[in-house]
Amino acid sequence: MAAPDAGPTTDASAVLDTGVVADAAHVSPDASDASESVSEPFALGQYAVLARFYGTSSPAGTGWFGEESVALVDVQRQGSGLTMTWQTCAYRGRVSIPPLPAIDYAVLRPETFPVRTLQLTVRGDRFETTGPAALIGYEELTSCSAEPHPDRRWLGGNACACTGGSIPPTTPSDCRVIDSDGDQEPGFTVQFTGGTENFSRSRIRDSSQLISGVIAPDGRHSAQYAANLDNYQLSCAREPCSRGSVQSCPVAANPARFLKLASRASAWTCAEAVRAVDDSNRLGLGLISAPGC
Repeated sequence: MAAPDAGPTTDASAVLDTGVVADAAHVSPDASDASESVSEPFALGQYAVLARFYGTSSPAGTGWFGEESVALVDVQRQGSGLTMTWQTCAYRGRVSIPPLPAIDYAVLRPETFPVRTLQLTVRGDRFETTGPAALIGYEELTSCSAEPHPDRRWLGGNACACTGGSIPPTTPSDCRVIDSDGDQEPGFTVQFTGGTENFSRSRIRDSSQLISGVIAPDGRHSAQYAANLDNYQLSCAREPCSRGSVQSCPVAANPARFLKLASRASAWTCAEAVRAVDDSNRLGLGLISAPGC
């Protein structure tokens, strides 16, 4: 969700949805289970993952942004291969364009993002993922009717616009736009703090993958986060939306870190995955700061 259209955090508590924070059971920073028998080259089970994506504003040098996604990941064997399900549990970030104060932002209900199923390819102690894109805040339509949609209340009972094609929607009146987080607004909602704009409604086409991964015996795997995000603000608190031009940092500057979660009778929850990442001092990423790229 490349800023400044929408986005991550510089603080462990950031502006996460209050329900996520309040419901999170305390998870020790030592939640990983390094004692598990590793019968697979990539140990099966659940992980908390922190993936980070950096960029700079254009023209170069005028500012920077950093975004991070906390995900609950489950690695399982399927046939002769491995699959990785990726459930987004937090999406947050910071944009800084001096001399203006930095702005923090976070998706309010990231757990409503669709779960991605990725193929996990392992070669020795290296790994990477491949898989289809996730559409967040909109859907593809094989046929389109411009009739008024009762579940799209932002249209006020008016007809939507049948646009279609390969270009994702850029207006809330596009018939493909849906209310993905159930707040009766188009797309999904991002909250901003530190600036005059306090929210936006956005959509994303997410084709991001993990590349150049390195497997660690204790489950603290690492990889490069190859962010491929087509993000757009459909509407903002103050129109017109601020859609600055951004340039992504090289993929080597965008890390992903895994934290193996101990096996137990019940599955780990999104709230627990967020707490495990925010409580951990072992991921080695620190706070979001200028990317230096």
